[in-house]
Amino acid sequence: MISEENFLGNEKKVGYLNRILDKRLISHAYLFEGPEHIGKTTLALRFAAEILGDSFENVLNNPDLIFVSASEDEKQIGVETIRDLQKNLSLYPYKAKYKIALIEKAELMNRTAANSLLKTLEEPGQTSILILVSSDSGKLLDTIKSRCQILNFGVAPEAALEKFLSRQNENISLKDIEDILELSQGKAGIAVNMLKDSEFLRKTKEEKNEILNFFNIKNFKKLENAALVYQMEKEEVIDTLDLWIWTLRVELLKSFNEQNEAEILHMRKMKNAIEKITSVKEDISDRNVNVRLAIENLCLGF
Repeated sequence: MISEENFLGNEKKVGYLNRILDKRLISHAYLFEGPEHIGKTTLALRFAAEILGDSFENVLNNPDLIFVSASEDEKQIGVETIRDLQKNLSLYPYKAKYKIALIEKAELMNRTAANSLLKTLEEPGQTSILILVSSDSGKLLDTIKSRCQILNFGVAPEAALEKFLSRQNENISLKDIEDILELSQGKAGIAVNMLKDSEFLRKTKEEKNEILNFFNIKNFKKLENAALVYQMEKEEVIDTLDLWIWTLRVELLKSFNEQNEAEILHMRKMKNAIEKITSVKEDISDRNVNVRLAIENLCLGF
């Protein structure tokens, strides 16, 4: 059985998977979709381990599990990777009743790879199971999604996350809990990292303050801050832009009750900034844009 306590906000999904395991009513394909850092891949691996009769700690070494994920160098999952997966999946299981293919970041499959995978979904083998994990399932072919059982995952409720953090560390201060709840965006994975790594929490708080001060600093300082972002790996850039959007939204909500002219102008600036950051994030995620140029233009545009 998979424990529900490590998947805050998604306990019902864990319960559903446990019922499937208990009744052995396992489908040939699943799609785990939802935001980053909420435990989708971890849960998919635990689900696979239960099906294969293996431990979570050892499942990545199990010969009946085929784990696929795009490397930082590749930036996408190509057709040769999917063909290798299909060849492996067509073989009879070594030890278990099934062979499982788990594709992390499935949205990174290029069009040829996705169409190739579709053939496997249309004609599934009796001993094969596919588990797709995606934080942007809108990029997946509708024909792929229609052939999967879809489990939608969400962020953790604030009250549940607060209780979880207090259980993990009884000595944590109320101020740290408040900061983690605000900065983690409801994502339990980020919250746990902040709880374990005080330096990560400190840097994230600094970044939040820098974001809120961004409108008032000079352009050369903005370019310095931009350099800190575009030098990151692509996934870190996207995570940083997510934090910018989240921070400004929280600040925007705090300002809704204020009606003076200065506050209304400030709210408009934040709203425009959120729209610009969201647009740049989508460009970086979906298109082959120059990340440095995109971030510099974004920062100078505030």
